[in-house]
Amino acid sequence: MSSKNSGLSPLGALAIGMGGMGAVALGAYVMNGWIKGDLNYKIEKAVQAAMREQLTSLKGEAKDQIIHALLTPQFARQPSALQMSSLSRLPTLHQTQSAPPIVDSSDEKSGHNKKVYKLVLTGGPCAGKSTALARVKGFLQSRGYFVATVAEAANFLHQNGVTYYPKEPLMFQRAVTSIQRDHEERIFKYCEEIAMHKDCTVVILCDRGLQDGRSYCDEEAWMTVLRDVGLPLSEEALRSRYDAIFHLVTAADGAEKYYTKMSDGKMVRHEEPAQAVALDKNLQSAWAGHPKHFILKNTGTFDDKINNLVSGICSVLGIVATKRKAAKFLLLSLPKSFPASGLHNMSTSIFTKTYVRMPDNQGKDSVVMFVRERYQTNFRVTEDKKDLEIRSYILKTIRTEDNQNIEEIRTLSLREYKGYLSFADSDRVVVRQKRVQFTFDDKFYEIVEYLKPVKTPRLLLLNVHQSQEDVEPMKAKDVPDFIPVEREVTKEREYSAHYLSMKLTKK
Repeated sequence: MSSKNSGLSPLGALAIGMGGMGAVALGAYVMNGWIKGDLNYKIEKAVQAAMREQLTSLKGEAKDQIIHALLTPQFARQPSALQMSSLSRLPTLHQTQSAPPIVDSSDEKSGHNKKVYKLVLTGGPCAGKSTALARVKGFLQSRGYFVATVAEAANFLHQNGVTYYPKEPLMFQRAVTSIQRDHEERIFKYCEEIAMHKDCTVVILCDRGLQDGRSYCDEEAWMTVLRDVGLPLSEEALRSRYDAIFHLVTAADGAEKYYTKMSDGKMVRHEEPAQAVALDKNLQSAWAGHPKHFILKNTGTFDDKINNLVSGICSVLGIVATKRKAAKFLLLSLPKSFPASGLHNMSTSIFTKTYVRMPDNQGKDSVVMFVRERYQTNFRVTEDKKDLEIRSYILKTIRTEDNQNIEEIRTLSLREYKGYLSFADSDRVVVRQKRVQFTFDDKFYEIVEYLKPVKTPRLLLLNVHQSQEDVEPMKAKDVPDFIPVEREVTKEREYSAHYLSMKLTKK
């Protein structure tokens, strides 16, 4: 036996000596409590070390499969035919196997290649995660992606009356981890099926990931949680569930004046700034082994932070990152036709924007709030050719502080959306737009047709978001010929939705 293994207990040495499947199987029996007697924590750690050594050459899905199969308690008592079949197809531990594509549902007849991307947005307290999720979701939907989200498990528990119990600190973490796992697996499966039946790429945005739980436990406690809920004890396996991790640094680290414990008038966090920074560092460490781990610091404005986030996501998806601020043009008419090639990710949506005035914001002109429904119909299910109806809702709040606009965006449920409609601003009308969005020549185009308020002639606008690498601003002469432009109106406020929503007596 090599000196490297000489410090192992006899049981750990036996695991190494067994090699391959034997080490993993023995480790499974040990860590699930199937071997009784004098086995203590030190021996368990030795077996874990033996398992890690044997698993180092196995990568990706194969490692996940073997750990999942062997660490299922039912496997020790009576393995199912499916588990045995799965294990029999696995390579030996000394073979290397690269991770398979995320989802490869290529359809040879249609030539389409569908994929599912699983992205985690995480970060310390008051990092802007909720606003970032809503902004990213809207950005990706406008680029033609089918977007699903996995809600934060801890918030789900809090909203349903389940709170942390100090006498049993691991009880809450077990609940969070098991709910996060269950929600992810069901949404992952649904999205994989959507990708198989639809002509689109699916992006799943996870509000935190399983490995976040490591930040709230020491190593021994975290291993206990993972074992109790039936997850792999390998942190590499947990990280590899996701394609990229985007960490938004807490405002307490670099944007201290914006750190707050309140949101929407409610206490939503209890950490003091120093505690928030420490937790943020722990979260960064928990995900540090992931090959695509993006740290988004508080350098510049919050908009800069979100733009960096969007750029990182674009790099993962392999699409062009565009500037948020658009050049705006007045159109003579809608395009008569579109080019046969060069057009990508075309989508059509109906946006309904209702400005609201909450009781606590009465008389505050520095605060603008609106709710928005997005109704997207461009996705078509190939089996019955029916449109798949996708509706999403947000609340956007814009506050002016120190001559700077601060935006907050929150995703709403249908019930919440309807609740806000009861506070519709009586000084404004509802704005409804039909938007056709697409990418052409590394620029993002958005043709906006105003359905409400009704205008004669009808109001048609074009928003163009240039690539972040473009230096010169977009001019009317630069717009492609198939889009009939009258003139540029970027700086004319009467063509903004905010102005158009105002009743004539208020303009």
